[in-house]
Amino acid sequence: MKRLLVILFIPLVFACGNDSKKEEEKKRDIVSDAQEMNDLFEKRKEINDSMDVLDEGYDDFSINDTKRYYEEVNSLAKEYIETVNKELKLNNYYGYEAKENEVNELIKILQENNCSFCYWGINKETFKETEVPLNVYKESYQEYIEENESKIKKLDSINEMELYSEKMYTILCELYSNGLSGVSYDFRERWEKLERAFIERWGEDLEFANEQEKEIWENVWITAERDCK
Repeated sequence: MKRLLVILFIPLVFACGNDSKKEEEKKRDIVSDAQEMNDLFEKRKEINDSMDVLDEGYDDFSINDTKRYYEEVNSLAKEYIETVNKELKLNNYYGYEAKENEVNELIKILQENNCSFCYWGINKETFKETEVPLNVYKESYQEYIEENESKIKKLDSINEMELYSEKMYTILCELYSNGLSGVSYDFRERWEKLERAFIERWGEDLEFANEQEKEIWENVWITAERDCK
């Protein structure tokens, strides 16, 4: 009987030992989490800055350049969404699952290292509260991606004169609707940019490639005056 008890006890000892080992494996690396949390916040700022640079660095009167711009912007937007997903996972853990001592340790590490978002007070509720704005960011960027994909498809079916005319229509509408005294502060700059783009492509003497281009050019003036005057 004693021998049987010993035999039964051995697996229990090993089982307890394994549970203890699993517990150690599950223990969070809070230092790494704090670093990742800060890195992800910084990453989102960097992506937004990169988008601003792209806005200034492409020829929006060129179909190829415009398509490339939308593709590069979408790539950054997808990276932004991936970054937000990682942030949500971390914040959800420390907002809902983590023990109090884990949260306190994380906050202490973040503050000691002057984390990028530590200029406001942070506590366990802070990590919960980030869920709504981060999901809003995700949704807006996803909509932005879909909108750009739609624009890319449209670019595949138009020529440069049609692209130019769309921009011309917008600026003519503003002029017809508000008069020269009521246009926006950057109207002159946008008009001059439009004029330069036109001369680069069709010259000062309106050298259209074909009748279709000429018709598109004439129609944009007629349509803008009809719709907006």
